[in-house]
Amino acid sequence: MTGPPLLVSLASVRIHSFARVSLLLLGLSACPPTDDPNPTPDGGEQDEDPGAVSGQLTLAPLSEFGAGTPVPGPADVTASGKLQVGTPGATLAQGIATDPALARLSKSPPRDLFSRFGEIQTPPQPARPQLGNIIPGEVLVQRRPRTPGLKVGAVQALRMPELDVRLEALPPPSSRVEHLRARRPDGAPLNAEETLALATRLNDHPDYLSAEPNRRVYAQALPDDRHIALQWHLPSMSLPEAWDLQTDASDIVVAVLDTGIINHADLGSNVIPGADLISDPTSAGDGNGRDQDPTDEGGDNPNGGSSWHGTHVAGTIGADTNNGRGIAGVAWSVNILPVRVLGRDGGTTADIVAGIEWAMGRPVSGLTTNPRPADVLNLSLGGDGAPSAAVQSAIDSAVAQGAIFAVAAGNENEDTARKFPCNQQRVICVGASKPNTRRASYSNFGAEVTLMAPGGEVAEDTNGDGYGDGVLSTARGSDGADAYLFYNGTSMATPHVAGLLALMKQARRDASLSELTHAEASAMLAQTAIPGAQCNEGCGAGLVNAHGAILAALGQAQPSGPGRLSVATTRLTLRDQTPSEFLVSNYGGEPVGVTAAFSPLSGGLELDFPDGASFTLQPGTSRTVSVRVRTAGLPDGAYEGTLALTPSVGTPIFISVRIRIGPAPGEGRDALIIFMYLDENEEWQAETGGLVTNAYEYRYRGEVPPGEYVVVAAVDEDGDGEYLEDGERYGFYPTNESPEFITVRSGDEVTGIDFTLSPYRELSGEGSDIGEVCDNHGECNGVCLDLGPGYCSVDCTSAGSAACPVGSTCYAFSSGGEEVGYCLADCASPGGQSTCRAGQTCEASQSGKGYCMPD
Repeated sequence: MTGPPLLVSLASVRIHSFARVSLLLLGLSACPPTDDPNPTPDGGEQDEDPGAVSGQLTLAPLSEFGAGTPVPGPADVTASGKLQVGTPGATLAQGIATDPALARLSKSPPRDLFSRFGEIQTPPQPARPQLGNIIPGEVLVQRRPRTPGLKVGAVQALRMPELDVRLEALPPPSSRVEHLRARRPDGAPLNAEETLALATRLNDHPDYLSAEPNRRVYAQALPDDRHIALQWHLPSMSLPEAWDLQTDASDIVVAVLDTGIINHADLGSNVIPGADLISDPTSAGDGNGRDQDPTDEGGDNPNGGSSWHGTHVAGTIGADTNNGRGIAGVAWSVNILPVRVLGRDGGTTADIVAGIEWAMGRPVSGLTTNPRPADVLNLSLGGDGAPSAAVQSAIDSAVAQGAIFAVAAGNENEDTARKFPCNQQRVICVGASKPNTRRASYSNFGAEVTLMAPGGEVAEDTNGDGYGDGVLSTARGSDGADAYLFYNGTSMATPHVAGLLALMKQARRDASLSELTHAEASAMLAQTAIPGAQCNEGCGAGLVNAHGAILAALGQAQPSGPGRLSVATTRLTLRDQTPSEFLVSNYGGEPVGVTAAFSPLSGGLELDFPDGASFTLQPGTSRTVSVRVRTAGLPDGAYEGTLALTPSVGTPIFISVRIRIGPAPGEGRDALIIFMYLDENEEWQAETGGLVTNAYEYRYRGEVPPGEYVVVAAVDEDGDGEYLEDGERYGFYPTNESPEFITVRSGDEVTGIDFTLSPYRELSGEGSDIGEVCDNHGECNGVCLDLGPGYCSVDCTSAGSAACPVGSTCYAFSSGGEEVGYCLADCASPGGQSTCRAGQTCEASQSGKGYCMPD
């Protein structure tokens, strides 16, 4: 079914290639089309027959579960053409979480009530010993003063006749602690459960202060960056586990061939001197051609705004990590070499060739030779066309020098056979995946794709955090300050692989192994990829697996030690009968059996597991778990529950599940579609094409004069006649991060112009101080709670989670018979490897969502 024709009148414009643009920071009001049926820039009439454009819009649902504090809206800028400037600033309406543990409390606590609170309301959990990390047969004991050491031999004196055990002493770890090993008479060690029983009996013995099993522990290389809880894309590719193996890439240089870079505090000293390789002064926007200054001059958006695309890419590769602010990069320390090849008019193959040559330390006319040749090159750029022989020559020369290329597959939902540079030889071409590991709707596909990496899907909020599932990284905010924006695209997927390649290269060097080559890296990434992310259209080997890739780089076939269960998300949002998937992995060296069970917080709600609720994960393997809601007999609304994954070793992992039955907030609203073009003065013009309605499933078709257009659509959420205000949905074709021109020819129809409309989201550079250690209220942007050590928080008794900054949630405490609410820092993986600060543990709330508490 198609909607009614959207008759528009636009002029022909010249073709522009390599359009690399991002957020349209501009307020729009609908205007009627001109009376001239076919205007041209000079006021004449267009004689050619019109063409047509058709496609379908997808409107991201507005979250009902809350998105933290309101965020700034688009900057107030001047629009060219026939569109009036809107007035940004309407407050984004924020939902409040409906979890009973986050109740909207009506009581106000006394202002002096900051003593230790009662127990946080958590669900009853089965008493289950933690056996997974016990070293069989080994116990540590501390004897009381003036008590002789335990005799090595039988333990009959401990009244344990059921265990015919012999003890042997191992070298003591200190003068106060004895290290013992228990064996059966035949020499076999006790199992983990028997070891725990032995330690429990020893612990009760009057001669001993304590006894405990000797446990195996693992590095917890998780950073303390403020917004890491919103970086779903990092656990999606097993980076927390990979960081246990390698975080440093300080010897590696990653060249980012992009729009250049801006000063951003969260990139810090990881950026090294680069260069501007744009030869056209007009496109460069800096008044000259090539020079040694790689600063992103901006102005690459259709309205003259700026995407800061290269800075976003650089942040994913190597934001300054574990610095208590902002985001985490794939490589915690790395040398980012900015090579500016994209400007206001995109880029050219000539400039890309020059950029590769300069990045590799070869001479380029007019520039000082780069003293630090690149080990890895990231090209989050591209367009239509056959492979370039000139670019291939530069790639071949760089690969011979030891470099590895990571390039973007493109965002048109098309085959990569004619997508440059994915169709070049000796490159690792990266497609984009969603949080459920499947191909993102926009991602190109085909035989040229090597593998997939997290690129995001802003039309969805599968984890219910109130933000579209975009990739969060460094940029400049609407106020000109450091900020963090959610983008999606293969441009965002590619730097995940580039950063991983840097870690792999550094790991090889640290282990004194041979240098990692392109052929080796490509094979390792393919061999260790998670096959579940493969697709029928052509997604290469599957989803990138950072942990497996680094193991492969170190020459290890699989991990060692006991089984270690991990999930890629601790939050999940489901819609009606639509199945959803999430990734479960075993990062240990032994098999792990897993059983899934759902506990609803709302009566009558049930989940199905289409592929079964029980399965076994072999060492070093992953699989997706599919879940679906049973909605029969349930009224429309929002529901919640907890999904528990119980492993055969270790502790259960809880996933907070939020379910929407029926229409979500904002569904059914009309979208205004707009066609933008450049006039003869190189100024952007735009006219509305009409409204696209839900009645036609947001399908549209309209006739337009031949020419080149950027297509954008927006929703007037508050009905005030103005568009692109705070939180209002908008979208470019094919993505907001990389809008592209479409070519309309006389008499032809351009089909498949499908794209997503999602709310604008911007995070500040500072984040909040929730969870930081404090001594008094003056050290916090709120209050200092006495939870053992002091804990910075915010009073949310009256407002609920709407009062809590991003990355925190309102929880109910009991104190003196009253219930009060305070914000606690969110974390991932309750009971497992968490994102909490040092000295804190990730606990599971009643909804399964994690919160950080002092140990």
